[in-house]
Amino acid sequence: MLPEFTIYPGRANTIRLTLTNNGVAIPDHRAITKLGIYIGSLLFDSQTDPTLFDLTNQNYIEIKPALASPAIGFGQYTCQLVVYDAGELALGYFWPTNFVLKVKPESN
Repeated sequence: MLPEFTIYPGRANTIRLTLTNNGVAIPDHRAITKLGIYIGSLLFDSQTDPTLFDLTNQNYIEIKPALASPAIGFGQYTCQLVVYDAGELALGYFWPTNFVLKVKPESN
């Protein structure tokens, strides 16, 4: 079963992920120089859309898809990360663990 995250467009919901390699957290997430995320077939990346990403934390990455403009449509999406660094991942590495993003409308 894939991890799931729920967001509401325009709200402060974020995705915080600790990336692991063979079950061990990578030592410093700040080594990531660029991060891309496929949300379904849409691609967002930290250089084109820097406000959607926070790559300044040592222990995790943070993605803010609720702030995407135009907004991501309501629904459920399988997401895949593309990770870049200055070393062996300089060309981009499709992270092997996907997750599910649920985009829901607010309800009263």
